Amino acid sequence: MSTTTNVLITGVSRGLGRALAELYLSRPNHTVIGSVRDLSSLTATTLRSTTPAPGSRLILVKIEVTSPTDYTSAITHLTTAESITHLDIVIANAGINGELTTVADTPISDLKEVLDVNTVGPILLFQATLPLLLKSKNPKWIAMSTISSSIGSLDQTAAFPTASYGLSKAAFNFATRSIHFQHEGIVAVAVHPGWVKTDMGNASAKVFGLESAAVEVEDSVRAVVGIIDKATKENESGKLIGFDGNVIPW
Repeated sequence: MSTTTNVLITGVSRGLGRALAELYLSRPNHTVIGSVRDLSSLTATTLRSTTPAPGSRLILVKIEVTSPTDYTSAITHLTTAESITHLDIVIANAGINGELTTVADTPISDLKEVLDVNTVGPILLFQATLPLLLKSKNPKWIAMSTISSSIGSLDQTAAFPTASYGLSKAAFNFATRSIHFQHEGIVAVAVHPGWVKTDMGNASAKVFGLESAAVEVEDSVRAVVGIIDKATKENESGKLIGFDGNVIPW
């Protein structure tokens, strides 16, 4: 009898989250749990129409990323109504760019909003999913991060005014690296998926006078899932890894 791999991905309505959900659904014996803000939305409906591989299924749950009660309600639903007894992979994907500004020009209201979504939200996710992660034989916590979060790469990225986004993801990285050290059995990896041609990526590209971002969604997702597949405690865990497989300095 085949073992089912349970994968939870936040923010599957569009972009990378949706592509990740579709890729995992194309694999046999995978239960893909995707979070959306509105279960009745058109994007949720179209995602439900995806034909899964044999032995695979899709479960959608409502999570507004800044709502503490949504996370606990989703986990309760999964364990009581969907017979989910463990989570093998949790991908904290949902996030926002915020305003594209320098530190000097960043509105504090924008910084607080972005931190709430990109940092506090994933911590709420981890706290809610931890009991089910610990029941997996090989649990993996995956933080969708960015090279813009890398203090060691600021000599390359400082020209791009992403203060709120970079700050929020740097804090997210701290949480992920802490998980690596504080939970011996959990593989915790931060992944930079590239500057991807999603709505969010293309919007930021236009601010910089470019037509679109650089990386195709399909190429990014294949690379990210490849990193997740091979990730071990000894090698990838506790690191920020680019979609090209190279380690990025914190």
